[in-house]
Parts: sequence; C-alpha cells; structure tokens
Amino acid sequence: MADQTRRSARPLQWATFTLLAVLSVAAGMWLGDRLFQRPAPPLAAEASATVLPKPRPIGQLHLVDQHDKPFDASRLRGRWTFMFFGYTHCPDVCPTALATLATLYRSLDETPELKVDTQVVFVSVDPQRDTPRQLGAYVGYFDSHFIGSTGPQEQLKALATRLGIVFSKVPGDSPDNYLVDHSAVILLLDPKARLYALFSAPQDAATMGTDYRRMRAHAAAAGG
Repeated sequence: MADQTRRSARPLQWATFTLLAVLSVAAGMWLGDRLFQRPAPPLAAEASATVLPKPRPIGQLHLVDQHDKPFDASRLRGRWTFMFFGYTHCPDVCPTALATLATLYRSLDETPELKVDTQVVFVSVDPQRDTPRQLGAYVGYFDSHFIGSTGPQEQLKALATRLGIVFSKVPGDSPDNYLVDHSAVILLLDPKARLYALFSAPQDAATMGTDYRRMRAHAAAAGG
C-alpha cells in the first residue's frame, strides 16, 4: 500500500515541479522586459535618406523668421523639421528643392497625424539681400506654412558648420549681383532639435515621403 502511495505521488511531484519551472521562466521574462528595454525593430533600408547612427544635437541658433521674430532652437523642439540652406536669388537649386519639399509636405495630407508636427524651414545664407519681407514672399510662393529664416553671417556660418553645410559667396559684376555656392542637401531634424537624417540631391518627393514615414514609424517604435 505504501509503495502504491509513493508511486502515485511521483506524477504529482513532477507536475508541481514543471509548473514551478514554467512560472519561473515566465517571471524571468516579465522581469527582463521591465529591467531591459527591448530594442526597436530595425529601420528599413532607406531609398534616399542617410540616417545618422545617433542623432546629433545642432546646438543654439539665433536667427529671425520672415516676420522678423526670433527663430531659435525652441521652435524646432516638438516638431520634425525639414531644413534647407539657400538664398532667394538662387537660380535653380533652391527653387527645385523647395518645390520638392512643397510636394512632400502636401502629400502628408494623407497622414495628418504626421503632418501636424512636421515643418519646413528655409535658411537663407544671403542676409545681405534676403530681408524678412523678401523671405516671406519667397517661401510663401511654395507653401504658406513654410518658414523662412536668416541671421548674422557669423550665426549662419556656425550653424552650417555644425550641420555639415558649406556655402561661399561668388562675386559678380557688381556688389549686389553675385551668386552663393551652397550645399544642396535637405536635412531632417528630430523633435529634440537633433540632426536625424539627410537627403542628398537629386531629391524625389515621393521617395522622400516614403522614407520619412518609415523613419517616423521607427522613431515611434523606439520611443522617440
């Protein structure tokens, strides 16, 4: 009788042991999720964007917008910003880039949850000729929501250097008739005012839009 009791107890002991083991594993997985943040899913290979491995803070900026109001880093925080450096007398590169951005911006009507915190900022590197009024008329031609900004030459140089942008004045036949050579890259800043990605020329609005949506999805999954 005692042997029969011991034999019937063994299955119960093994069942209890198995249950405790499963509970221990489950508890360990739960605790691991709490102690170690799961990595975000990998970002899909972008077709046109170069995404920085780690977003880079752009530092302080002290510019003015087309309404002659201060434009500083606080106006970048909380929004995703497409930024382009150029000037209103630019014969080809700037109109092309801004037209591309206008098409991209309008395409975000299909995803209003993304458009609501997306802005486009044009930074003029020609403060000598690009007054706030001139900037307002220029960017407004492409989209009334676009922001035009400029500032003292030293501020523009410092900001451009931090963002990897280069520009230089090319003298013309008179003091007011000149060109400005400048980078043609479009920058993307994240809501923490950090350089997140860049789009090299030539840019395509549809491809950029696809890449932008992927980046936003990746940032959301990563908690950014």
